[in-house]
Amino acid sequence: MTKEELSMAKELCEKATPGPWNFQCKCHSELNEYQIEKGHLRFALIGPSLQDFEDAEFISESRTMLPKALARIEEFEALLVEGFHLAGEAKKRIE
Repeated sequence: MTKEELSMAKELCEKATPGPWNFQCKCHSELNEYQIEKGHLRFALIGPSLQDFEDAEFISESRTMLPKALARIEEFEALLVEGFHLAGEAKKRIE
């Protein structure tokens, strides 16, 4: 991901309704609809197929996982910068 994409993803997370979100099946005889929600707020109603179930689960879980993944990326980037700094200092001492 580019810096711009990371920034956009972080901004989207900050603007969205806080997580965690849930998904559940609203079963009506042969028609199943998967609802993504937080408490009494409903965000999406997704169709009846197995793929729709998997999409609903992905969307719901992404609300919690994406901010965690972005935080880990920031941690690793900071460690990388620190590692390069330490390597530069070590190189100066050797020379």
